[in-house]
Amino acid sequence: MANKEQLWARQLTALNTIAVAVSQSLELEHIIKVALAETMRALEVEFGGVYLLEGDRLILKCHAGLSDEFVNQNKELDLEPWTTQKTLVRERLDEGPKEMDERRKREGIQSWISVPLASKEEFIGCLALASRDLDRFGAPKVQFIETVSHQLSVAVEKARLLNFAHGQENGLTRTYKQAERYAGDLKKVSEQEWIRSSQLEALNAVIAAVGEPLGLNTVLREALDKVMEVMKVEAGMVLLVNEQGELIPAIYQGLPREIVEMSPPTKVGEGLLGKVVQSGEPMVMDNISADPEAMTGVGGERLKAWVSVPLTAKDKVLGTLDIFTRKERLFTSQDVQLLRSIGRQLGVAIENARLYEETQRRVQELAFLHEAGRTMTSSLDLEQVLTTVMQEATDVLKVEAASVLLLDDKDKELVLQTVVGARAEKVKGLRLPLGQGIAGWVAREGQPLLVPDVREDPRFYSGIDGATGFVTRSVLAVPLKVKGKVIGVIEAVNKTEGDFSQPDVELLSSMTQSAAIAIENARLYEAIEEYSRTLEEKVILRTRNLAEEKSKLDAILHNIAGGLLVVDTEERLILANPVAARVLGFKLEEAIGHKIGEVLGPLLKGFISDLIHQPDPVSPTTLEIPDLTQIGLVRCWEQKDCQHSDCPAYGKAEARCWSIPGTRCSQADPSPLRQGPSTSSGQDSGRRSGQALLRTGPSTPLRTGPSTPLRTGLVAPEESASEKTGDWHPFDCPFYSNLPRLSIETRASTVEDERGEVLGTVIVMRDITALKEMDRLKTLFVSNVSHELRTPITIIKLTVSNLLQYYARLDGQKRTELLEIIKRQADILHRLIENILTLSRLDAGKIFLEKVEFDLAAFCRTLLAEFALAAAEKDISLDDDLQEGTTVWADQGRIGQMVRNLLSNAI
Repeated sequence: MANKEQLWARQLTALNTIAVAVSQSLELEHIIKVALAETMRALEVEFGGVYLLEGDRLILKCHAGLSDEFVNQNKELDLEPWTTQKTLVRERLDEGPKEMDERRKREGIQSWISVPLASKEEFIGCLALASRDLDRFGAPKVQFIETVSHQLSVAVEKARLLNFAHGQENGLTRTYKQAERYAGDLKKVSEQEWIRSSQLEALNAVIAAVGEPLGLNTVLREALDKVMEVMKVEAGMVLLVNEQGELIPAIYQGLPREIVEMSPPTKVGEGLLGKVVQSGEPMVMDNISADPEAMTGVGGERLKAWVSVPLTAKDKVLGTLDIFTRKERLFTSQDVQLLRSIGRQLGVAIENARLYEETQRRVQELAFLHEAGRTMTSSLDLEQVLTTVMQEATDVLKVEAASVLLLDDKDKELVLQTVVGARAEKVKGLRLPLGQGIAGWVAREGQPLLVPDVREDPRFYSGIDGATGFVTRSVLAVPLKVKGKVIGVIEAVNKTEGDFSQPDVELLSSMTQSAAIAIENARLYEAIEEYSRTLEEKVILRTRNLAEEKSKLDAILHNIAGGLLVVDTEERLILANPVAARVLGFKLEEAIGHKIGEVLGPLLKGFISDLIHQPDPVSPTTLEIPDLTQIGLVRCWEQKDCQHSDCPAYGKAEARCWSIPGTRCSQADPSPLRQGPSTSSGQDSGRRSGQALLRTGPSTPLRTGPSTPLRTGLVAPEESASEKTGDWHPFDCPFYSNLPRLSIETRASTVEDERGEVLGTVIVMRDITALKEMDRLKTLFVSNVSHELRTPITIIKLTVSNLLQYYARLDGQKRTELLEIIKRQADILHRLIENILTLSRLDAGKIFLEKVEFDLAAFCRTLLAEFALAAAEKDISLDDDLQEGTTVWADQGRIGQMVRNLLSNAI
């Protein structure tokens, strides 16, 4: 769209410049040069030339871009095939005269066009353009070039007319000067010769007036005055043929105004005046009052003698020159011949004036179209654009009012969008059904309509006139179309000077093309603005919702206890939470968007990569790594004479070389890792990948044979040690081996779209270090409880066995002692079991207290008595400093359980 608008702007500028040159300059060569240069610039073509007809040959008058060789070969052309008066377009050099095509190809021409110059349907030359590109002359460009050719044709014809007029003027001037030289010798000539001299003087004066750059009415008035003076007549007038073929008075003298202007027009071929125009021959009558037919042309005025001569130019009758007398008079053949000569000169003057007016009109129209196009493309405010353009249209078309009606597709109505002129505010916004009135008919049919008298057209709708008081006399309506679809109508109402003509239709139609595009652009702009506002509101709402969702997601990610990683198919980290960043040792804000290998150190990237490539959401994998949150100061460089130039951990609070990507330790020994038999291929294989981290128990440093030195830092695998490539691991580094560990349970699962294509992988991590510690404590507790249970049971079994075996030999006291031993061990078992049950109830949250009031001191002394014998056996004395009468409200059984546990553990 932008390119089309630029082309249109260049074409309007070119047409305006050419029109100014045609109107302001009389130098044909200058006009041709300006026209050729502006046309080539507007169309951006490389070659051009203008040929004019001289005799039976076309002569190259102006050219641009062509080589001297090509110009010499083509400076004269035969008339064929150029005299067809049709535009010739060759978009590709694939047919036509071979010799000519070869010349063009050598010149670099790929496409060309030739547009004829014509005047009154007579071929006078051609305008030729060419380009190095194919297919450069489409329909819009052809139309523009034909417009330029029309302007050039006007300029050529104008120049020829001026040359002819100057020749006539020079010849008559010489005659006049000769007459002056012999004026003294002619004093005694007869009165007839003196009249002849006066007639020549009059003719010379008319020619002089014709040559002046005056308006047509001024020229006709001065010429008529001079003719009436020389011919000594009382009345005269000049009538011109209008577009309807009627004779209309243009200038008159000595005749009553009301009679001349109220007389009906005379059609060509009707009446005496009409016959003069039709025949092109003079007519003389000595007494016109006797001829009723003559009354039509004179308007009823009582006149006697009458002479009417045609005004001719190029064998075309443009009107008549008529003189009248109120006395009888016999006009001579010399009088008629003089009037005929004057008529020919006036015909030339009329033609030149009309050509000039036509040129001025076209310049004004082009300027109007240019300004209208500029206005319509300079703003997207529809009302402002239409108002400005309609105001300019009223000035150019010379009408009382103009309006734009836009079609409402929904209601099938025309809406008066913009109105300029009288009573504009009263009609703005009115609606007309499609098909009603002249505008409705134009909108429905999609064709222009010129109505010179609305009273005689049944399509005219008088309702608007009745509502506003405005009187409509004539209407010109043109449809607004975009891509062949009618979107509205432009109306011009009441021509103030003359009647609407076909050029008015063409001008308004030309303007409607730009206006329709401007209206559509403005509508699209309004629609886009509305859509933009709606979209912006949706975006704001969606952004707010997304922000809320993101806030919720961030809150969830920050508050879940486990770690979370989400990577795409290229192992690029796209989502993670702070727990994962803290556990794996990377900065969250710096890691998002980077690959795992760029974020994690050599110890972890293999493990995460294995999870990504072999995800298993069901079976968890346990990873044991150093606890970054619990690491104390580890500064290996303080204990080693290391070259730390490549160490990224040097000088940091912690030497975490194993968690930093791309780390190489200068203390790592690249020699083979193992010499002793303890290193198996299976171990090495496991340690070369992330699987080396998959442990079910605490990680311990690998031990080597006695000949293997202790390594510090990251060590390369055996097969890549010589090249120092591949993954490096810290398992032989004592600093790494002694770090506290975290146990991380991981699960990985792929993320798929609705088509089953894998989008990435989700890795969930759970810190099970505390659970494993609890499991360890539980195992230890069970072991201890088993030991505690086994001891009293063993004693009870042994005592019962002795009792059964030696019962008959034992006296009563000995039996009692053995039974007391069994009782004490049974009490121990009871307390152990009670403690276990209490722990179970505590874990289950089902322990209940049975509170009673009792004497705490007395109760505790009873418990001390229970453990007195056991204490005495270990030479332990039990004392208390409890105060008598200490009463408490508590669960006596639980208090006893705690005190017994304390005493048992102490003894």
